[in-house]
Amino acid sequence: MNANVSATVLMASALLAPWASAQPCNPTTMPPAPAQLFADDGTSCEHTFVQWSEARTSAPVTYRVWRAIGGDLDGTEMVADGLLDTHFYDADAFAGAQYTYWAQAVSATGCASELSAADWGFRLPTEPQLIEQPNDETVSPGANAAFHVSSRFASAIQWRKDGMLIEDDGHFSGASSFQLVIHNADASDIAYYDAVLISDCGSICSDAAALLVGGQAPCRLCPADYNNDGGVDQGDLEAFFADWEQGAPCADTSRDGGVDGNDVDAFVTMWMAGHC
Repeated sequence: MNANVSATVLMASALLAPWASAQPCNPTTMPPAPAQLFADDGTSCEHTFVQWSEARTSAPVTYRVWRAIGGDLDGTEMVADGLLDTHFYDADAFAGAQYTYWAQAVSATGCASELSAADWGFRLPTEPQLIEQPNDETVSPGANAAFHVSSRFASAIQWRKDGMLIEDDGHFSGASSFQLVIHNADASDIAYYDAVLISDCGSICSDAAALLVGGQAPCRLCPADYNNDGGVDQGDLEAFFADWEQGAPCADTSRDGGVDGNDVDAFVTMWMAGHC
């Protein structure tokens, strides 16, 4: 993003002057600096792309690129030298970190120009960044419920109900937006909802938020910890079989729509493994 550079960043030209060339130079032997520089803001997973204008001189020149993390000039370093083209792919930039870039022209005799104007740029992080997680919601039967998530760098989003993808169908809306709305919620909507956020570089899942309708809470996402106390132990076994004998909906650990022997097999397998 080309922008006005702060006075602090402009000081880099003076700070770097002692390193500019291998031999004494004067204004008549120094090439002109590149007039403009542009650094991309998060357009690639692999690098930050930096480009600048040619130095206005008929004499042959090469180019250097300097980089600092943010506006920390004490850490300024040269990241490229001897470039013939007026662009540079900074593949060593840390994903998500913001850098300040400058370009510099160097003559055949080693005399270096002043620095170009600066610009900030960054490489896309390896996955979207979650800013706001969805919260648990409690509604009365027939009321609408909504879950919201916010993120940076997400190019797509998909909401899930108990791990299953949701589609807009009138009852659900916003299934691929930052806000999911459940219209006229009823007992069939009692579940955990989360969002999968996707970028060109990767994906991340939000926390799962519970929807309670009429005070009824959803079954555990992880049946192995059946009593939801944070551990998998004898208490989960006792709680599961108490529900299973009563035909309680949460005892349908096989998720086949009924409470039967398949649920015992499914629960015991997860319980013995100690996780889901």
